[in-house]
Amino acid sequence: MDISASKINEKTASVAFVLMDFKTKEVVYEKHKMVTMSQPYVPGYLAFREVEHLVDLINEVKNYDNSLIPDVIIVDGNGIYHSNGFGLACHLGVLSGIPCLGCGKTAFFVDGLSSERVDLIAEKNLSKKGEYVFLQGLSEIIHGASMRCSSEANNNLIISQGHKVSLETCCLIVKELLKYKVVEPVRLADKLSREQIRQYEKKLKN
Repeated sequence: MDISASKINEKTASVAFVLMDFKTKEVVYEKHKMVTMSQPYVPGYLAFREVEHLVDLINEVKNYDNSLIPDVIIVDGNGIYHSNGFGLACHLGVLSGIPCLGCGKTAFFVDGLSSERVDLIAEKNLSKKGEYVFLQGLSEIIHGASMRCSSEANNNLIISQGHKVSLETCCLIVKELLKYKVVEPVRLADKLSREQIRQYEKKLKN
C-alpha cells in the first residue's frame, strides 16, 4: 500500500492497494482512490495523517471480495524502528488486524542508531543485493534491519516489523520481492497513486 499527496493541494491525496501473488510475483488485484487528508503533517506522526485512508481502502477491498485480503501488508514507512517505537506499519497492522511490515529509506535516530551509524553498519556488512544486517541499538535491542537493494550501488532499505510478523520474516519477504530499489508491491502502489495525482493536478491546471 502507498499514499501520495498532491503538491498543489496538500489536503488531496491518492491511496493505492496492489495485491501480488508471492509465488508468481504477478499482480492479481489493484485499487486506488482519491481522499481528503483531514490531519496536518507533523514530522514523526505521519501515520496519524495517512492510516485512516489506508484502513478504509482495505475495508473496501474486504467488502468487495474477502479472498483479496492480503496475508501481509507492506508499506513505505517504519514499524517499531521509529522515534516513538510505533510507526505507520504498526498503526496499520493493529487497526486492520493484518500482519504488516515497514520497508522504507528513512533511518530514525533511535537508541544510538543515527542515519550515519546505520549507513556505516550497512557498508561494513553488506555487499550483495538481498543481504541484510540487523540494527542493534545501544540498549542491545534490535530495532530493524538494513538490506542492500543493489549489488552495483550502496543503496539500502530500512526494514522493521509492524504487527504480527517477525523481523526475520519481514526480511525474507522483502528479499523475495526486491526487484529494483524498492520492494515491488510498494513500487507499483506508489506508481499507481502518483499517476492518479498527476491526472488530478493536470485537470486543475487546465
